[in-house]
Amino acid sequence: MSEKSNLKSIAAALGTAFAVLLAISPVANAADNPFGMTELSKGGYMIVAGTTKHERDAETYIEQGNAKFDLGDYYGAIANYSRAIDLDPDNADAYHHRGVAKSGLDDDEGAIADYDRAIALNPDEYAYMGRGFAKWGLGDYKGALADYSRAIEFKPDYAQAYRSRGLVRASLGDSEGAIVDYTSAIKFDPDHKHAYNERGNAKHKLGDYHGAIADYTQAIELDPRNAVVYNNRANAKYNLGDYRGALADYNRAIKLKPDFGQAYHERGNAKSALGDEQGAREDRTRGRVAGYRSN
Repeated sequence: MSEKSNLKSIAAALGTAFAVLLAISPVANAADNPFGMTELSKGGYMIVAGTTKHERDAETYIEQGNAKFDLGDYYGAIANYSRAIDLDPDNADAYHHRGVAKSGLDDDEGAIADYDRAIALNPDEYAYMGRGFAKWGLGDYKGALADYSRAIEFKPDYAQAYRSRGLVRASLGDSEGAIVDYTSAIKFDPDHKHAYNERGNAKHKLGDYHGAIADYTQAIELDPRNAVVYNNRANAKYNLGDYRGALADYNRAIKLKPDFGQAYHERGNAKSALGDEQGAREDRTRGRVAGYRSN
């Protein structure tokens, strides 16, 4: 899987609303919003009240753009945000929201240009967060790391910024640093299921299989229908020689996601370790049929 594809998989897991990156409504809690759109409790996005007619008209276009964004009409949203910018060229919110919509269309370079302008007009944690995500999408991990760090400077309890910075550090091979960031994300958002799973991944990479299992178990308690986390825990159990425990988790992962090719393949490994070679061959075949190819 490419870094870009992996990034989109992670973004989808965050619970955002982009059709390509997202799975549910963009009006999520702060932990599930990696792009920095500032939200109101009523479910809309924060717009600073204007004082001139042009500013008020610009706010109207931003609100219309938000409505189109929520419906998945990113081109329409961009058109409305652009109209707002025409009316009020110094409206940081309009640039910020247009940047989010551009990210939804995979236009990361365009998104960065808009976030640059938003930051120049009104630097805040949300604009840095969004720009960091766009830089990550382009493979600029160091740039993303710097922007997530700036977001944390603005908002030291910003759980999602810590989580996102942890993901970048993990991509750079810094598992220890990633664990520190995931731990901070969990500190500020104890129900952050993704941070538990990803901290488990970092611990697994470092050979701390017991610690990984503890984190995966917590993630499962928070999200009991996540097949990937069951598969992750199964792998950690397998590496500890707990083949029957691994088999039980692989079974659960496959029950939740019947086309999970990787889980079939790895369940085959567990069956082989338990002496069931026929079952192992069958599972590895099912994995290939489902499109999984082992390294």
